[in-house]
Amino acid sequence: MRREIYQALKERLHEKIEGLKHIGMWNENIEDLPSGMLFETPAVFVEFAPITYTSAGQGTPRVPMEIVLHLVHKYTPEEPHESLELSDERRCLEDDPLAYLDLIEQVESAPIGLAGDGFSGLQLISSDLDHQHGELMHHWATFVTGVGYPSSMIIRDRYRKAPSLQVGLKQG
Repeated sequence: MRREIYQALKERLHEKIEGLKHIGMWNENIEDLPSGMLFETPAVFVEFAPITYTSAGQGTPRVPMEIVLHLVHKYTPEEPHESLELSDERRCLEDDPLAYLDLIEQVESAPIGLAGDGFSGLQLISSDLDHQHGELMHHWATFVTGVGYPSSMIIRDRYRKAPSLQVGLKQG
């Protein structure tokens, strides 16, 4: 089920958010970047929170699933002497120190209502801004969806079979 949700999210984010340069799976991607960045920014990473399964009947799991979208982008500082006059003029993320606020709203709104076979429409339940950052800013938005594994035998069998792994052994 996670594969379907991940692929649907990737497609939706790519469609709805102009300028994203990377979408991938979350793996504490910004904790330690000693050899430089391995991805371009702005980037969105998808994290599947741990889940607890319950039975909806006949042993078919039904579960609420939380999905966290991590938005990572380079920090653009505000100019201390910039005019206080407000402007509706949109600038790019690299030039506008507040453009990330628009980007966060896009990341928060794009997945709302996204649904597919076996999962209900995503609902935004929380988000948080990075207020203690270095060169990279990291924000996150949490969504919840209801997941029910399919009950049809053909589709259900797909989830029960582990992927086959090809392992080459050297004989020597």
